[in-house]
Amino acid sequence: MSTARDSTVMGYPVEHELATYSSSSTFLQSGGAAQPISTLQPIHPTKENYILWKSLFISVLKASDMLDLAEGREQCPPQSETLAHTNWIKRDQTLLTWINSSLSVSLLANTADFTSGRALWLHLEKLLSDHATTHVR
Repeated sequence: MSTARDSTVMGYPVEHELATYSSSSTFLQSGGAAQPISTLQPIHPTKENYILWKSLFISVLKASDMLDLAEGREQCPPQSETLAHTNWIKRDQTLLTWINSSLSVSLLANTADFTSGRALWLHLEKLLSDHATTHVR
């Protein structure tokens, strides 16, 4: 389990383990200043801009200590570790909500069956990356 530490998220000081999330989970809140994910992620992913969308989204995930979760390096703790398990589930659902909030309505129709952030992250990679044409340098 991680220990508390001083850090910053989106330029605001954070003096606890992770940024705090509002109940709607579509806001990244740190140091008392909530920012809608839509302002941090200004484009919807498409086959044409997937690489750009992903690079922007990775920045948000890094700033909120969620990238390891999205990329599968942070696994769900066993249910016997009740607090860690519950926190992981909450973070995964936050990831799922953030990703969904960045999708267009037409793309949401293809993702409604996904119930975890990691599964949706992998699905978008498979669905959109084969045809991605935008390159980030």
